[in-house]
This record gives sequence, structure tokens and C-alpha cells, in this order.
Amino acid sequence: MSSLSPFIMAIFNPTSSYWGYEFFAVSLSSIAPGAIILISSRIIAEGLPFETQGLATGAICTVAMVGSSIGMSLAGFISYDVTTSQSPLSGESASFVESPEAIMNGYRTAFWFLFVMNLVGLGITLCCLRKIGYLGRALT
Repeated sequence: MSSLSPFIMAIFNPTSSYWGYEFFAVSLSSIAPGAIILISSRIIAEGLPFETQGLATGAICTVAMVGSSIGMSLAGFISYDVTTSQSPLSGESASFVESPEAIMNGYRTAFWFLFVMNLVGLGITLCCLRKIGYLGRALT
């Protein structure tokens, strides 16, 4: 579900209402982080001894935070690079206010990047969870 968030933001129309695209994108963006921590905590609690559960959960949270910070940094770099390369004064200190189309192209490129990264993460998750054996089994 959270993969739809950057997709919606990549295709939205800037002249439309906030309720047309952005509200749904923001609503969907918070689903994955909460679900990943809950699911991984459940897997850790069932699969590891009591003494190492805290360490394993801390490692999972650390990896999630490092991944988030790298993803946000890459999205910012991509957006800035596309915006400055399409700006009318590229090469000098360009004023972004003069070119709203360049800003939108930078944002759209960053959102497409985030959408693809979400799909890659979804593919990796499905492959890893399938090997663990939790897909298709009711959690009680």
C-alpha cells in the first residue's frame, strides 16, 4: 500500500486540490514503517531466544533508520540535480523561483525513484518472508 504513495505524488496535477492526490499519498505513506516494525518484532519474538530479542530488534530498527536516511538523502540529491540541470541558469546560482517546471520535474523524478525503491523493497520482502514461511499462515 505504501508503494502507491510516491506513485500518486509522481503523477499528481499541481493545479488540483489537495484532496485529489496529496491527501491519499500522505495517508498511505505511513503504512509500511509501522507494519515492518510490528512484523519483524513478531518474527524475532517467535524465532530467537529471550536473551537476544532486544539486540535483534535494535538491529532491525537501526537498519530501518539507516535505510530511511539514505533513501531521503538520495531523493533530495536526485531532486536537486534534476532541478538545477533544467533550470534556465544552470551552471550559475540559479533561482528556482524562475522555473517552477524544473522544480516539478525534480520532484517527479525523486518520487519515481522512491516508487521504484518501494517496489524493490517489496520484492525483497516477499522473497525473504516466503523463505521464512510466514506468508499464507495465520498468526495467532
